[in-house]
Amino acid sequence: MQITQGYARDPRFPGFDGLRLFAAIVVLFSHAFLIAEDSEAREPLAALLGSGNILGLYGVLHSS
Repeated sequence: MQITQGYARDPRFPGFDGLRLFAAIVVLFSHAFLIAEDSEAREPLAALLGSGNILGLYGVLHSS
């Protein structure tokens, strides 16, 4: 009896799943500020670099 994996891993991109998980966590962290305060002004990257730089935006762009 042969056991098969549910999906084949792509050997060209090791650790890509970890990168996607990190990006998803960054988006959740960023959205927490918007939900809790109705503003992204106190979100760490926006507070540091200005209102156009939001962690969640970078998480979405880099995970696609």
